[in-house]
Amino acid sequence: SRSYSLVVMTSVSVTESLGSFPSRTFILFFFRFFLPFCNFQDQSKNIRIPITPALNELLFQDTRNIKQGKLVALPSTPTIQNILDGYRKQAGDIGEESELILADLGPLFNLMLGKHLLYPQERNQYRNILVRDGGNHNLCQLYGCVHLLRLFVKLPLVLATIPEMPANSIEAVKSVCVGLVGYIDRNIRIFSGVYEVGNQI
Repeated sequence: SRSYSLVVMTSVSVTESLGSFPSRTFILFFFRFFLPFCNFQDQSKNIRIPITPALNELLFQDTRNIKQGKLVALPSTPTIQNILDGYRKQAGDIGEESELILADLGPLFNLMLGKHLLYPQERNQYRNILVRDGGNHNLCQLYGCVHLLRLFVKLPLVLATIPEMPANSIEAVKSVCVGLVGYIDRNIRIFSGVYEVGNQI
């Protein structure tokens, strides 16, 4: 099967209840300082972000390209930032909560990319970007569709690590991601990206 949709069994052990859903500031703090140490194999909730068949195929082709020594040419056209902005414009009034979730996807991508979203063959390319830009570049302005899809594949595992995150908040994140997946699927011909052999930047 070429399915990249995740049905993840998660188990979060929390020794002290926080009493209420952590603030947005806490969640970003959690991502920055604790995400690198999270055990993504340790799970208890069913979380699923469906990926369409066409996008599953795109991820399959991505894996094959990487194994053949091809890397996504950077900057991608369009970039992740272009995709997020395009979705926001097309979706219209999505509400304050969804706007905040969209705003947080970029910083989350920047935090997760180096440790969780790259194949080993892509790490030299990534390190060269950090050296060139002094680690200050907004990676959402370089990487594109396929790396955003990799984030959606990993995101259920990430959500499961957030202590005491209630079901309605998880559903809100999933709703935004499902909307983005649909937007990408409808524009797959222009979002699929270009690969180059041995592109190291």
